[in-house]
Parts: sequence; C-alpha cells; structure tokens
Amino acid sequence: MLNTLKQVFLPSFCAACQTESTDSVCKTCCLKILRITNIDPTHLSFGKYEGILKDLIHQFKFENRYGLSKTFSTFLIPLIPKNTDCFIPVPLHLQRLKSRKYNQMVLVLNEMSQKTKIPMHIDVLKKHVPTHPQQILSRTQRLKNLNNVFHVEKKEKIKNKNILLLDDVISTGTTTQKCKTQLLKSGANSVTILTIAKN
Repeated sequence: MLNTLKQVFLPSFCAACQTESTDSVCKTCCLKILRITNIDPTHLSFGKYEGILKDLIHQFKFENRYGLSKTFSTFLIPLIPKNTDCFIPVPLHLQRLKSRKYNQMVLVLNEMSQKTKIPMHIDVLKKHVPTHPQQILSRTQRLKNLNNVFHVEKKEKIKNKNILLLDDVISTGTTTQKCKTQLLKSGANSVTILTIAKN
C-alpha cells in the first residue's frame, strides 16, 4: 500500500534512469531499448531481454512498479495482429499468485484491452500444478516440468477465436508453446504469442 501511495502522490521519475519524468519510462530510455526484428508472425516480441528492458521487467515483477503496465502496453499494442479476437495471459499457479500478490501480465492486458477494446479472458487458461522456475532447468527438464500443467476452462469463450497469448519474457518458448497447444486443442482458431522481451 505504501508503494502504491508513493506512486500516486510523489513526483514521477523514470524507472530506468531516475530522472524526473511524467512517464514511467522517459523517452530517452525508451529509445535505448534494443528492439527485436520479428520474423515469425506467430511469435512476436518487443525488445531484447537485456539492459534497460530487463531491469524494467524485474521492477515490474518483483518491486511493485505497477505503473509500468501502461508503458508495456504502449510497447505492445502496435504489435497486435489485426485479426485478434481476444487476449489471454500465461497463467500463474495459485500458490505463485498468492506469494506475488498479482499476475503482472494481467495488469498489462487490462491496459491493452481498455485501449483497443479487445476483450481479455483471465478465466480460460489455468495452471493447476506448481512447477520449478523454468530458467533453472535444462531444455529436457523444462519439457517434463510442464507436462500436464495447463488446462482450458470455459472453452466456449475461445472457440474459433484468434487469440493473442501474452507473457513477459520468452527464452526457449517451452511455456508459451504448451499453453498454445492447449488452446488450439480446445477449439481456438489461431494463437499468436506476444512477449515484452526475448531472451
């Protein structure tokens, strides 16, 4: 609550360089982010997971910098495919959600949904088994770690829909691919993966 009050009542500063700014991230720092050249139209990312962007994502996930959701939504909106029917976030297990207190990607999607009028569904894709952090595992272990972890509820919401699946960072793509497979099996017409950063 204290962090939230500070963000509301204290002067705004750039989360990256700490200079006074009306935006969560100043224009100078935004220009320093290394952008990604997207080749595959079904796997899209805004920038490289390094430097300023990596630091911003860390602040957003672990330091309660909620205001960055607006910045990230601004980054991602131009990448949304024109045929998108709905947004879905990669889900957190309830245990992780309780410890973190919020799913950061839901905050970003809420901003994106308000600005584009594209609906988001946070009650469709569920993670019903807790897992080890993917970044500490080998590729083989990552695949086993995510076996039978995700499932789809309320399938009628995604039947024949073109879905934009959102996550913060993509490395090997194991997590997002597992989610994509479940959504397609459950009746989605297509699934495009969109992330803030690519490792």
